[in-house]
Amino acid sequence: MSQNDDDVQIFMPPNEIAKKVSVGGPGSVTEDQLDRADTSIKVNFGAQYPEWLADDLKTLEDAFAEMIDGIAADHPAVQACRDCVHEMRGMGGMFGYDLITAIGDQMYRLVSSCETVGPGRLAALRVHHDALKLVAGEKLQGDGGPLGQKVFAGLQQVYAKYAA
Repeated sequence: MSQNDDDVQIFMPPNEIAKKVSVGGPGSVTEDQLDRADTSIKVNFGAQYPEWLADDLKTLEDAFAEMIDGIAADHPAVQACRDCVHEMRGMGGMFGYDLITAIGDQMYRLVSSCETVGPGRLAALRVHHDALKLVAGEKLQGDGGPLGQKVFAGLQQVYAKYAA
């Protein structure tokens, strides 16, 4: 069965949200307000981030303890790992730990791109976890300097092997 252009109808649904939100004008959020909010978060919670990071690392250790070769991607331990690294990759950059974000992103993609977690992928996740512990222990902020760059370059090789 073929269709010609006369048979095709395109519907453009109304954008209800756009009707409710205005850009600019009174009451709108400015770039300066967003910058001040970011600064406030960093100042008020920055000292707590290493504690949160330690908690996240423990959560990952607990999840890894439950993971066995061939575990399904929808298993609660795999989901806990995925949720944790999702949060880590978002929070790291907020507090100046860009390497946590980069490593967490690779871990998230490793644990989100499979139906089962086999031994190689689990080993890759553990290597990434060890790198996170190093970054946290050494308090490597930004890109981690020469050490951080070297660690991340190695992780990229590990990631490339198992990302397929």
